Amino acid sequence: MDNVTLGGSGLEVSPIAFGTWQLSPAWGGFDEQEATAAIRYAREQGVNFFDTAQAYGFGESERALGRALRDDLDHRRDEVIIATKGGVRVDENGARVRDSSPQWLRDGLGKSLEALGVDYIDLYQVHWPDSSTPFAETGEALQQMVDEGKLRHVGVSNFGPAQIDELSRTRPVETLQPPYAMLRREIETDILPYCAEHDIGVFIYGPLAHGLLTGTMSPGQEFAAGDWRARLSEFRGEDLARGYHDMAAQPVRIEVHIHLGIEFTSASSARARFRSMTMLRKPFLRLTFTFGPSCSRQSRSSALPSALSHRPQVMETRPLGTEKAPNFPALAASSCSANPRFCAASGLSATAGPSIATCPAPGSI
Repeated sequence: MDNVTLGGSGLEVSPIAFGTWQLSPAWGGFDEQEATAAIRYAREQGVNFFDTAQAYGFGESERALGRALRDDLDHRRDEVIIATKGGVRVDENGARVRDSSPQWLRDGLGKSLEALGVDYIDLYQVHWPDSSTPFAETGEALQQMVDEGKLRHVGVSNFGPAQIDELSRTRPVETLQPPYAMLRREIETDILPYCAEHDIGVFIYGPLAHGLLTGTMSPGQEFAAGDWRARLSEFRGEDLARGYHDMAAQPVRIEVHIHLGIEFTSASSARARFRSMTMLRKPFLRLTFTFGPSCSRQSRSSALPSALSHRPQVMETRPLGTEKAPNFPALAASSCSANPRFCAASGLSATAGPSIATCPAPGSI
């Protein structure tokens, strides 16, 4: 798995991060053996980026993650990126409150270090904006902890551009973790452009809408005691059924950026390898899928070697422009590493130029 650079932080992280909110009572409890197996499997597959938070069970998630990664954390600490969050506490009435005061951030960081069993945090994030604490005080406290070596990079979660601006006056914000899914795309309007302009790394939470997009829920869905989703109408009865109906009726466009690894051997046995993104700064191939009642598939090639350029053989194609493409908003660009066999295995073909093909029936892709 090829790593990517997380914005201005310079952190080299796997394109997929392992989130651990579910390793807490908020999701109705969890099986730690299964969680440990999943975390270790992720490491075997090249995932090096793990996100947790003090508020995820107030130490429960962090302790479970620390135990699962114990061998890495003890012997290969520089190979694992640990992100956690602070700035949430439980008040005297048992309610969760936002608190980014210097005292609580410092206290919370100490507890996170102990729970994870580490000497420093790679990326420490303010979990939510706290309107009762001046951002300057929060920023000063974060910078002091960076200077002390207890944390290395500073980020935020659930912040807007104005709040990031204000905090950055005291301590630059390097990353943002917002919610983002097909059903929740508000950040496309201002937050994502802002982060791109200011070189702020973005990694999201809830990409499958907390289970709504997994296709495993039904109108009679039952949740374990304590699962926060049980309190929300969109996860129950008619609202859940209506949500699935609306999703099925609305075409959605998804872009996949494929980075081809092409190897060849010349007569002199010299081997060259085409690699993308890090050198070319753009993918070799971009495929766009549109799912829905008027299902269509669109594909374009970019910087694709001419030896691989050919028209799709499975479906009729037309040069883009002879038929106006549906004006569906792009969902999100996701990237992966692949080789030419990926296209064949997926029933797809690279094209020499822009083309569009129409699916014979919904759901056929």
